[in-house]
Amino acid sequence: MDRQGAILLVDDEPAILRSLKRLFKQGAHEILMAESGEEGLERLAEAPIRVVISDYRMPGLNGVDFLKEVYARSPETVRIILSGHADRPVLVEAVRSGRIYKYIAKPWDDDQLKSTVAKGIEQFTSAWEKSHRLKELQTENSLLNGINDRLQEVVADRTAFVRRFSKALISSQEILDNLGPGIVCVGSDRVILLCNDAATAWLKTPRHGLIGEPMETAFSPELAAFVEKVLAAETSDSLYFTSNDLTIRGVRLKDNSQESSAVLFI
Repeated sequence: MDRQGAILLVDDEPAILRSLKRLFKQGAHEILMAESGEEGLERLAEAPIRVVISDYRMPGLNGVDFLKEVYARSPETVRIILSGHADRPVLVEAVRSGRIYKYIAKPWDDDQLKSTVAKGIEQFTSAWEKSHRLKELQTENSLLNGINDRLQEVVADRTAFVRRFSKALISSQEILDNLGPGIVCVGSDRVILLCNDAATAWLKTPRHGLIGEPMETAFSPELAAFVEKVLAAETSDSLYFTSNDLTIRGVRLKDNSQESSAVLFI
């Protein structure tokens, strides 16, 4: 999963936004833009933001108040403010308060600004990654609870299990496909019970070619062995498998009949 996060640029002048975008467009981070502090807060709610670079003087919510709100919502995000020298006393105090990482005077020096962003990312990396991973786990755990609820409803017969489970998922398939992580569920008979688009893209097999098939037809021997380990686990604690720099999380679930299933988050 991509955990780079985005750089959010906020300024009420489109020309400045375009200049900042050109400066950072060759980097590893997605670039998002907003023309006001209020719009910037909307962007913050839509995607993981690694760095915010904001102008100070903007209609409505000024840069300091905007970044204070960013701090309240996402304290691990690097917050940088741009402004003219006349505003320096106010901005220096904002930096001292800890709500803003750095103040850069306009007109900025490109190398200085890029260096400041790089140092900020380095300083806040650990906190940002922990927070971002926690949010991912909360999403995954919420989905696990939903899957577990569905497992309680199905009958013991495996053919009916697959048929009823697949039918029950039709209404929620779009939701599953729009979630970030790839999701695969394998039953105790080693048959693939469900998967979403992200998982099928990683496995390079269409969903209709996976559901109802033995896992050995789609999984590598190493991944199949990992699923066996998940199914045999004594508890529902997470287990992890690494393949090609990608970490897969596996969790064992049990239904009312004590039959196990393995859910993989890719």
